[in-house]
Amino acid sequence: MPVSRNFDVIADCGDYCTTSYKWTITKPGGSVYNNPNRTFTYNFETNGVYSVVITVTCSDGTICSQRFSINVDDLISVPIPIPIDTIVNADTMEVAPIPINDTIQY
Repeated sequence: MPVSRNFDVIADCGDYCTTSYKWTITKPGGSVYNNPNRTFTYNFETNGVYSVVITVTCSDGTICSQRFSINVDDLISVPIPIPIDTIVNADTMEVAPIPINDTIQY
């Protein structure tokens, strides 16, 4: 049974507008899923380590990214810290993940 996960990002582009979002999820085995929305739901269908990258582009051309991994295992309950919200500060080029401890169950 797939495990669903909601993703969301909050971007701070200072005096500029956020012009685009790009989520890239690399699945175990190497295939890639891309999503251009600020928020979305993803269904993890196989066990393994997924690489997740969020890239935010501001109207002044500044691009910031944050990378993290999610390990999906066949345990009944897998506690993993996942930065669901990410704050991107384009003025300083710093990306500060806000870790949220969550449990995936299936």
